[in-house]
Amino acid sequence: MRFGLNFSLLCFGAIGVAAANLSGAQTIVTSDTPSAQLLNETFQIDVGMFVLSQSTKASLQGQGTNNPQVNFNQAFGAGYNTERFRVDGLWRITERQHVEFMYFTNGISRSRTIPADDPVEWGNYAFSGDVTAKSRLSVYELGYEYAFMKTPTFEWGAGAGIHYTKVKLELDGNATVTNPDGTTTALMGTAKTASVPAPLPVLGTRAGWAFADNWVLDGQVQLLGFSYDQFHGHWWDVKAGVTYLFTQHIGVGAAYDSFTTQLSIEQSNFNGRLNLGYRGGMLFIRGAF
Repeated sequence: MRFGLNFSLLCFGAIGVAAANLSGAQTIVTSDTPSAQLLNETFQIDVGMFVLSQSTKASLQGQGTNNPQVNFNQAFGAGYNTERFRVDGLWRITERQHVEFMYFTNGISRSRTIPADDPVEWGNYAFSGDVTAKSRLSVYELGYEYAFMKTPTFEWGAGAGIHYTKVKLELDGNATVTNPDGTTTALMGTAKTASVPAPLPVLGTRAGWAFADNWVLDGQVQLLGFSYDQFHGHWWDVKAGVTYLFTQHIGVGAAYDSFTTQLSIEQSNFNGRLNLGYRGGMLFIRGAF
């Protein structure tokens, strides 16, 4: 297994220096304000939706065993509908030891009329007519974090964890399937799906700063360069946001998230690449107790 340690340490070091400067600069906010109290709550959860997203790149390729590769972008074009949803959680076991969890889903749907004389072939299926290509990337994360710097109004920590990444590709529409005896059967409204899980380790760092009575500024960097078994590639996520707290237990916030993943998979049931990136804004609700 190979980690992108040099880049990781540079990022962590830069955030650590910034953290020290911010921590030394705080002189106004007191420990009994909603923002400072938030940094000491046992549980914290953010639930958000992406409202202003700009795709930077999206390329999906996949193939079945002994079958030609399908380039989803080339076959169905760059225009698509997206669905992005994210949940972040933090459990402060002790003042400095934390457990983090995250769930993120990115769904893409594209439709196109495929001519019968030039069908999209995937596995033993040949799709033509009105065909919809769907892809979904789901990420589950569980990690441990240690707060190297902790004051009443500032927190900075770093740690490691594991991501469970699942990629699902699907074609929906009318298709002709080739049977084992060489004959063909026409199917109306069928679907062909390829799905593969990828458990991957990850390094991360996070900081939170109560810079005003009801305001918290926080940021997070997670990254990984890896080569493990049949999985190869890299993954990184940078998120920064600000939260306004109505009380120490509830608030609303806005964040900017930049996400990139390049995953190469070599398995008997799926052999292909997933290149996906986006950057954009999200709104979220933050709760703590």
